[in-house]
Amino acid sequence: MDDWNPQETDYLSERNSYHVDVDSSEVAITGYESKNYGGICKFFASGRRCFRGDTCFYKHVFYETGSMTTDTAEVFCFDNPLQLPEVGSWVVVEVSCIVNPSHFFVVLPWGCHSVPVLKADLNLQAKVQEEENLHSLMKDLQAHYSRLLFRDRPLVSLALGEIVAARHTEDDTWYRARVVNAKNDDSMVEVYFVDFGFSEWLPESRIRCFQSRFAHLPFQAVECFLSGIESRNDSGNGWSKKSTEAFKNMVDERTLTALVTIRHPKCIHVELHYVDPGTKQELDIGAALVESGFARFVEKAEQKLGSGEMPAITLRPE
Repeated sequence: MDDWNPQETDYLSERNSYHVDVDSSEVAITGYESKNYGGICKFFASGRRCFRGDTCFYKHVFYETGSMTTDTAEVFCFDNPLQLPEVGSWVVVEVSCIVNPSHFFVVLPWGCHSVPVLKADLNLQAKVQEEENLHSLMKDLQAHYSRLLFRDRPLVSLALGEIVAARHTEDDTWYRARVVNAKNDDSMVEVYFVDFGFSEWLPESRIRCFQSRFAHLPFQAVECFLSGIESRNDSGNGWSKKSTEAFKNMVDERTLTALVTIRHPKCIHVELHYVDPGTKQELDIGAALVESGFARFVEKAEQKLGSGEMPAITLRPE
């Protein structure tokens, strides 16, 4: 108790916001202040006849079942998928999140342009570099949201599917995210970081309203499956932690090339390769997992998709 400072507690509180009237009894009781100025006619709302009729001071509207107000708020809820590369193309990728060695997420720093085309067209390289990209978006996100010390939204629950700005706990960096789950008391929400592929449970104090100016760039995370291999774990438990760590060591902080073998509407199957810039030696990631005893080759028709039960390993750029 000696270290408790009530002024500091109030200053850092989620209620310390121009959007929240802390002197309102409605806020104290329900956590929200209705914007139904003048209120709603209790007679009309309960289905009874209001004797004042059109001269009533209160609004003649009905509450929806389970609601406390007729207020509405605009939220961003949209999908902005990235164009996926064609089957047979070689593209540059960076792994951003790992579920297991056969299931992971990547970002495409050069988009869906194939490596041979990029090498042959310097003008295309210059054009891609001048376009809005993930690096510039992240820089703009930090500049904007780092200035917002307090919440910029009223005390209302987040909508499932809503696009927000979320601050990751490991690096205190702001990202674009989608709300995918929430606890019953709204104290924590689960968000999916749409540009990197990982998810996290966060307190609402780490959530901010999304700004439309950050919506132009398509969501960058691309779900991938590694072609031609499966776990060698015969116990039926899928990939081991050691195999996932081995895969992480092969791809972490490396720029890779991927051969697209299958393309679905929202994911791709790829072969991953790494070329050492010093020795120019090429590493086939799938073959390396087989040689290490963690995987075995399978026919593409027999390949099973990776299990999503293991917690994802997040690999984000510094």
